[in-house]
Amino acid sequence: TMLVVATAQWLAGGTFSVGDIVLPLAISFFTFNQIAYLVDCHRGEGARYNFDDYCLFITFFPHLIAGPIVHHREMMPQLTAARSFDTMMVAQGLTLFIFGLGKKVLLADSVAGYVTPVFQQAHLGASPTFVDSWLGALAYTSQLYFDFSGYSDMAVGLGMMFGVVFPLNFASPYKATNIAEFWRRWHITLSRFLREYLYIPLGGNRRGTARTSINLMTTMLLGGLWHGAGWTFLAWGGLHGFYLLIHQRFSTRIAGTRIAAALRRGSGLIACWALTFLGVVFGWVLFRADSFNSAMSLWKGMLGVNGIALPVRHFAALTRLGFEPAAFGVSAGHLILNPTLEVLAWIFGLVTIALLLPNSQQIVGLAPIESARLSTGMPAWARQVQWRPSFPWALCTSCVAVLVLLNLTQVSEFLYFKF
Repeated sequence: TMLVVATAQWLAGGTFSVGDIVLPLAISFFTFNQIAYLVDCHRGEGARYNFDDYCLFITFFPHLIAGPIVHHREMMPQLTAARSFDTMMVAQGLTLFIFGLGKKVLLADSVAGYVTPVFQQAHLGASPTFVDSWLGALAYTSQLYFDFSGYSDMAVGLGMMFGVVFPLNFASPYKATNIAEFWRRWHITLSRFLREYLYIPLGGNRRGTARTSINLMTTMLLGGLWHGAGWTFLAWGGLHGFYLLIHQRFSTRIAGTRIAAALRRGSGLIACWALTFLGVVFGWVLFRADSFNSAMSLWKGMLGVNGIALPVRHFAALTRLGFEPAAFGVSAGHLILNPTLEVLAWIFGLVTIALLLPNSQQIVGLAPIESARLSTGMPAWARQVQWRPSFPWALCTSCVAVLVLLNLTQVSEFLYFKF
């Protein structure tokens, strides 16, 4: 409704409105859960459940606000089964919950302050330069990762403390080496729902190349629209649909060739990762921006169209070292994000954590759904620090909890609460 009204206002040049629309909390998540059950019943695949048990399934609070999107076949047997108190599961769940809260409070919230100034300047009509645009985009890329990863850990951990194991929702998506793998790792349960209840019923890839492309693009457009009632979200979904179409066509074309073999190892694999990561970062700009003009301004900045500027002291330091930044079109000026080196250190640290370290579910010994299609094993060096019920781990977890409590000084909602 809001998208239709906003579009009508833009076309008509009016200022009419339909007033405030009040929606139930978590409406998209519990709606998806029930859609899956109703569709399965229509297919003859849905079992009959006790009404009280079904209500518990729909309203079970740990996953209700922002996922994961659970399925009745996974949840109902757990909710109805008799079980005893499992101290090991509670300990694992508590550890995962504290890790998730630490990601949110200590990492995502710490870098959030570098995101708003850049996107706000673009919103106000300014033209962020090369350095500011990249710092703002990468800061948001890091913030969203640790914000959503932290929430996902908290939801799974809280469920485990109640003796219920949720499907995991996050599996190091920035390690993906192609865009299809990214979507198998990012918001795993949403991707699963869209595939099983939209893409496959539309025909999937069974009705020729043209129909496959239409089905894929339709699925991604609706997936983008699910995140927000705005044209930027719709365009973000379409952009990822375009990425997936290119990947699909290219993969089919090179299948079985030397090129395909070269892209699966060494420098070829690194190039695939870099291209995927850059595509995702450019997409997040559209996801975060409040308008196409803002996104375009930041994209121009990232491509150097708005110019390249360095802080005066860094410009002077390069000059003293014998470099001539001006010869490469670099000027001295005031940046939106200062001190620049501090911002760079935060971004480099967070991206390094996301790319090189095992994720929290690997550390506590859990495996995501679709594990056969993902690389979920722990590196050999990391197995030495895998979680176990021991005093060192209790001390480490307690220290993280204390740091979180000391930094809970303001209200900061999870980004996915608004989607």
